[in-house]
Amino acid sequence: MAVASVVTEPLSLAATSTDTKGKDLDAKLQQLSSHGNPSLHVRPDHTLSLEDTPIPRPSPLQALVHIRCTGICGSDIHLWHDGRIGPLLVDRPCILGHEAAGEIVAVGEQVTHLKPGDRVAIEPGVPCHACHVCRAGKYNLCADVQFAGVCPYAGSIRRFMAHYARYCHKIPENMSFEQGALLEPLSVILHAIRQCEGSIQLGRPALICGAGPIG
Repeated sequence: MAVASVVTEPLSLAATSTDTKGKDLDAKLQQLSSHGNPSLHVRPDHTLSLEDTPIPRPSPLQALVHIRCTGICGSDIHLWHDGRIGPLLVDRPCILGHEAAGEIVAVGEQVTHLKPGDRVAIEPGVPCHACHVCRAGKYNLCADVQFAGVCPYAGSIRRFMAHYARYCHKIPENMSFEQGALLEPLSVILHAIRQCEGSIQLGRPALICGAGPIG
């Protein structure tokens, strides 16, 4: 549920259209290091701190994303104020954020469908791909999901984030980064509607109770 958002300005990233795989990736990371990587951490003592963190080197299956917008979800507030969401504890410093969109600046050597300059929305949960629910196509129910912004997995309120390219979805030029960041909560809404077995459908009147896009 996005209640606010963190928006960053574009950076002057020279030569973003060049090959960023293999040995060229090291040169790209060196170039990006001049911009730093400010990141918002939540701590077990319920404090927040903005710290510079190393720019992650994407694995062969990952992409490095310049995060341009991140929604602030109610879960981020819970992790800050309560230090937990149910069994999910903040037991170490962790970067918050999971509703995000940005621009690809580098890709791992096995990534073929993305390139520097592509605008993407990030699907924050990376499932195991091995359990029975993943194999059944319901990977959103994976118990071993690595969910960005939930300890110990670093989130998206930072300048540069490495994420599995499979879960970086291209968005069109006429969609803003703010709109792209809202695709994650929108997917939650659409899934909830589909669970209502036809009692709620697109185009039918409905009462929305609560604050924020999800309610």
